[in-house]
Amino acid sequence: MEVAILSDVHGNLEALTAVVEELERQSIRRVLFLGDAVGYGADPEPCVEILEKLAGRFVAGNHDQAAATLEESLEHFGEDAAAAVRRTREVLTPQGKDKKARLPKGLAERLEHGS
Repeated sequence: MEVAILSDVHGNLEALTAVVEELERQSIRRVLFLGDAVGYGADPEPCVEILEKLAGRFVAGNHDQAAATLEESLEHFGEDAAAAVRRTREVLTPQGKDKKARLPKGLAERLEHGS
């Protein structure tokens, strides 16, 4: 069985839609998502919804975590990334934030903090 591994969609609905079409064309049914559904792009909520339906397993990336947690400091983000997180916090629904907050944390974040 072929498996697609996706990551770093960052709210780019057009790119995600193209990837989904290609997965369908290749009849790939198993998808793993490695984080950052939201971020710089204009469409975080539709991307979250598509990925929830598409991916059997996924983890939260640093942008997902930051967008879901209003209290989280943005000091470790660059200027553009912090602006993207603030914008995503404004447009992501409470349900979208809750979904992101409940995702397991990504491996990269665990390694950064020595867990």
